[in-house]
Amino acid sequence: MKDIFAKRIKHYRRKEDLTQEELAIKIGISPQSVSKWERGEGFPDVSLLPIIANYFEITIDELLGNDEISKRQDYDKFWNKVNEGLPTEEAFKLSVEYSKKYPSNERYSIFLISKAMQLSDEKQKEYFSIVKDTCERVVEKSVNQNLRERAIRCMCMICNDDEFEKWYKMASSEYKNSSMEIIEERLWKLGRREESRMYHRVNDFNLLLHYMFRLDRCYDVPEKLLDWCLTRVNIIESFAVDGEIPALWLGAYARFHAHIAAAKFGLGDKEEGYYYLEKSIELFEKWVNDPLYKKTVVFGDNVTSWNGFEINIFRQRFVFNGSREEFCHDLFYLRVWREYLYDFMTVRRYDTSKYEWYNGWELFDSVRNEERYLKYVEKAKLIAEGRMQ
Repeated sequence: MKDIFAKRIKHYRRKEDLTQEELAIKIGISPQSVSKWERGEGFPDVSLLPIIANYFEITIDELLGNDEISKRQDYDKFWNKVNEGLPTEEAFKLSVEYSKKYPSNERYSIFLISKAMQLSDEKQKEYFSIVKDTCERVVEKSVNQNLRERAIRCMCMICNDDEFEKWYKMASSEYKNSSMEIIEERLWKLGRREESRMYHRVNDFNLLLHYMFRLDRCYDVPEKLLDWCLTRVNIIESFAVDGEIPALWLGAYARFHAHIAAAKFGLGDKEEGYYYLEKSIELFEKWVNDPLYKKTVVFGDNVTSWNGFEINIFRQRFVFNGSREEFCHDLFYLRVWREYLYDFMTVRRYDTSKYEWYNGWELFDSVRNEERYLKYVEKAKLIAEGRMQ
């Protein structure tokens, strides 16, 4: 604070073209006091701050270097130093200095946490209390969810085993990868490389599933819906063995065909629409009769595999079977059930403003009353009721 004040008062005195003695006379103090302040050897009484600020016609924040311009200049100074290629530990110490100076500026907290993750294990232990204080402050006060997650991830990486569970429970459960990647990284850091690699494969698989089943935002634009579905159909077909779609993907394959049919009808391509609708019905019937769809036992029976690891199903959730029980996690909701096609074609059960997976049903409007369409509706109903002929 003294150093900042020294620079600021010298700046404003020179701006007014005053000597130290002239300034002292105008604010009613001794020239020696001004000299000490500018050397950073002293600081004025708090009661003098408004007098000095009023004389220069500035705010006290500006006098103390706490105004927005000064903060910006200080921020630029910080990044200029960082961009000079400071070693990790020096960059970390600099971020600690600025975080203390500007505790409400989250940009310094983000940098501090990032650098803490790059420190050696020994240095992480040395600076653990500083990092922990920062992360706890971020989790408690920040409204930036990304920063909160970064702080939680950092603590999961560097904390002791007895604290890990507490921090891990704070990790976001919105996407399974968010929390599972934390375990992947921690296992690697602990030298448990094979277990970390296993998690890495699980996370890769889960990202693919998330991409495949993530809700689309193009249901009301048939040409975009068509492209969206065909891309996923092509991916699934790339997994085919001797022309057969693996059971793991059969439900999704059937679902995408139903939406392709809707898109085709929306584009006025009626024959193509009926082709994909019939194909969808055939696939749905095959899917609901497949043992994988009916599977109810979570562990023990091998169903399918991914990169050499077993994947089982339990109540329409896929789980990954690792070498230890703690490594078994739900991966994603299957989201394709026997009633899906009938509900999509008729929209009698769900409010599509709430259940987005049925959006796009209106693309069937052009054929909804046709006899041919109604026959397919009846077939979909039989599948939904488990009465396939």
